[in-house]
Amino acid sequence: MNLKRLIDRYCFGFINFFFDCRSTAKQYNKEKIKHIDSIAVVKLIGMGDAVLQLPTIEIIKKKYPYAKIDLWTTSATAPVFHNQKFIDKVYQIQLKNLFLFFEKIGSYNLVIDFEPFMNFSFLLARLLVNSKVTIFNSIGFESSLRKVKHPISKKFIHQFHMVNNYFHLIENFINQDQEKKIIQNLSLLHGSETHQKMALEIEKYPYPDKKKRVAIAIGAGKVARGRKLPLQTYIEVIEKILHCDKEFRIILIGGNLEKKDSLKVMEYFFKKKISLADKIINLVAEIPLGVTFELMKNIPYFIGNDTGTAHIALAQKCKSIVIFGPETEKRYGPLNTNSIVINKNLQCSPCIEIWKGKNKTCNNPICTKSITAEEVFEKFCKIADNI
Repeated sequence: MNLKRLIDRYCFGFINFFFDCRSTAKQYNKEKIKHIDSIAVVKLIGMGDAVLQLPTIEIIKKKYPYAKIDLWTTSATAPVFHNQKFIDKVYQIQLKNLFLFFEKIGSYNLVIDFEPFMNFSFLLARLLVNSKVTIFNSIGFESSLRKVKHPISKKFIHQFHMVNNYFHLIENFINQDQEKKIIQNLSLLHGSETHQKMALEIEKYPYPDKKKRVAIAIGAGKVARGRKLPLQTYIEVIEKILHCDKEFRIILIGGNLEKKDSLKVMEYFFKKKISLADKIINLVAEIPLGVTFELMKNIPYFIGNDTGTAHIALAQKCKSIVIFGPETEKRYGPLNTNSIVINKNLQCSPCIEIWKGKNKTCNNPICTKSITAEEVFEKFCKIADNI
């Protein structure tokens, strides 16, 4: 367990006892939160989870079209929420914003805490909410890691897909029958105008056929690195795609953690004397996340691990191959039917238990190591057109 989680569990866990609402949470009165004009949503970590929460936030906006909806988050997830029309303001939790935070204490009619187990998010929610209006005005998950409950609380159901868990949290005051179709799709992600212009510049790269572009994310985020398919497997997949059709173009995407690996990929194909200028474009750690959003709108195919980047691809309606192992597709898999999951479903999988706050780091992730390039390419052929 890292230092941040230790601080959250014990330090903020102790502080939260002063905000214990269990004695007032026995009965939920829907009339208490009927008139709402200001809503705060708390989401602190997990870019992929942030993408999966957007459909629920969009539904809330449709239910309360005149309410102001603010997002309280961190720099890691903030780009997901920026430029969404149904979100009014995005606040980042930073020391330089401390005075602004004090100004916002007690200023929201309703606060929704989307973190399933963090004590700090509970504390933040209880500080932001205006408890003078009514005690029944913050919503969150029940968790064994939290010793306190929000006045309106729901159990985190680990058998549910995460999208359904987030919707389940607020469904008591949403007309579920009218919203069922919306929750089947992720919300489209948008970059700023600057990001759109940058994406257009990248689009000027030599693409003989824009319908044959494949985005590949070779990373696995900061936690649970066992989700990562071996780099050599990705190299072999790229090689097979380029050999099967000379019109295909590969675009490598990802963050700083994968920069070295992306250079290794480029070096391999350089030695193979493949013209990298028009066959493979390395954008790993080279562009802002908002530019990735804009690019992915026009890239038909994606291959990658179960990470935030995969959820971005799915939100942008890419036909995707998503690799699972330490985590299960039942919680994080594609909602659309034009994407394919690869999972060996070994006896030791899944080993990540997020409802317990665990992102297990496996020293020998055989669940991903045992997936071959042939398997990935075979699945790619099923989603690719005219291959």
